[in-house]
Amino acid sequence: MLKNNLRKIPFPFLGYVFMLLGFLGLGSFVFALAIRSGWTLTLCALTVAAFASCVGCFYVRAWQISTRVGGRGWTLNNDPFRPDRERDGRSLYLQQYR
Repeated sequence: MLKNNLRKIPFPFLGYVFMLLGFLGLGSFVFALAIRSGWTLTLCALTVAAFASCVGCFYVRAWQISTRVGGRGWTLNNDPFRPDRERDGRSLYLQQYR
């Protein structure tokens, strides 16, 4: 059940969001260094965490692609908002409707 729920999460989209937050944190970190703020270490930790989450999201997606569920392969989409399709969808269609 957990594997089915993990397949529904758009990990590439989350990875790009974390990357955006990482660059926002990087800019804030550099600004905090420039003004010698006390928040410098906190912003550094948040920036590292955001980039690590970004890499983690793309790594999980690569693992999902390489691991087959139920012996079926997955067809990749370029759009991270659309779910993946099963490769043998055509054969399932022919079995059900012909």
